[in-house]
Amino acid sequence: MDQATHLAPHLVRRTSHPTASPPDALDLAVMQTVADFRHGRRRGAAALAPLLRMNPGTLANKVSPAFTGQQLTLREALSVMQATQNYAILQSLCLLVEHVAHPLPDFSRCSDAALLDLWSQCQARLGAHAGTVHGALADGVITRAEMREVRNTLQYAMAAGLEFIARMEGLIREH
Repeated sequence: MDQATHLAPHLVRRTSHPTASPPDALDLAVMQTVADFRHGRRRGAAALAPLLRMNPGTLANKVSPAFTGQQLTLREALSVMQATQNYAILQSLCLLVEHVAHPLPDFSRCSDAALLDLWSQCQARLGAHAGTVHGALADGVITRAEMREVRNTLQYAMAAGLEFIARMEGLIREH
């Protein structure tokens, strides 16, 4: 067993053997991202491969979990996501390692007043999250609906915080 298989056996692609397991969420995200892509009249690997400077048959083989002779590299997966603007592959990877990903907007032309507004939005979202947690714990029983609301308010707070950080990073001046 190679090091990659040993460290992350759940990320190793299935073989083409008839008794192989069905595709997992990552396999499905990769296949669906390519299959859903449309460019002009073409669709799928035929439309996407030229943008990646790849042969359509090669791309089709790389995204098929039944074909183990060639596999999509991380760099190629990044190129697929950038070309398609579809981040299902990233979301699937994040779920596999119990992380989340949030898109960061472009704040390169954000004013100081807008930055202050972002900071206050971040604080408001954190306050809303704290209130949601407090309400969920108040009766000593947490329901699925309460947990869903706790998760949602945390994700909104995290997104606001990441937007603020991204804008702050845009202000860095190297001397």
